[in-house]
Amino acid sequence: MRVFQFTKAGSMQLSSTDLENAAASAVAGAANGATFVTLRSERGLEHLFVTDDAPGQNGVAFSVARAIAGRSDEVDEVPDLLSVPGLAVLQFRRGTTPLQDTQSGADFSALSRIIGDMLTPGEWLAVSVREAGQRWEVRAQSRWLDYHGMRTHHSRKSGAPVAAFWAGAKSNDRAREILLRA
Repeated sequence: MRVFQFTKAGSMQLSSTDLENAAASAVAGAANGATFVTLRSERGLEHLFVTDDAPGQNGVAFSVARAIAGRSDEVDEVPDLLSVPGLAVLQFRRGTTPLQDTQSGADFSALSRIIGDMLTPGEWLAVSVREAGQRWEVRAQSRWLDYHGMRTHHSRKSGAPVAAFWAGAKSNDRAREILLRA
C-alpha cells in the first residue's frame, strides 16, 4: 500500500470545468479501489491518496496534486481510520430516485472548504474509486436513470468512475450526517 499526502502549493486558477477535466484525467489512471481521504487531525486538515503498489500510482498522485495546485509527497505513516467509534457508508436504498443536483461541476475549492469546516478532530471523509468494469453494471445504472427520466446525468459520461463514500466520526449518526452534508 502507498499513501500520498497532498499539500497546497498555490492557488487554483482553473475554471470548474477545466479542473474537473484535469482531475478526471488524473483519476482515470488510479488503481481500482484507490481512496481519497480528507481527515481532520490535531495538525489540521489532511488530504491523502491511498492506493496499492500498482505501476504508475506515483504519477497519478502527481497529476491529481497538479490539478488542485498542490504537491504530493509519499508518507510512511498511515492514519488508522477504523479507530473512530462511528462509521457510515453512502448507500442507495431500493426505490431511491436519482437527483439532478449532484456535485458534478461544483467548485472544488468551495467543496473542500465546506468539508473542511464540517469535520472536527478525528473525523474523516473518504471516496474510493473504481471503473464500472462490468457491462451489466453500466446497463443497470443506465436503465435505472432511464426509468426515472434522467437523460442527462454525470454518470453517463464515458469512463465515469464508480465511487463509494465513507465517513468516520464519534458516532454512527454523526458519520451519516457527514455523508449527507458532503
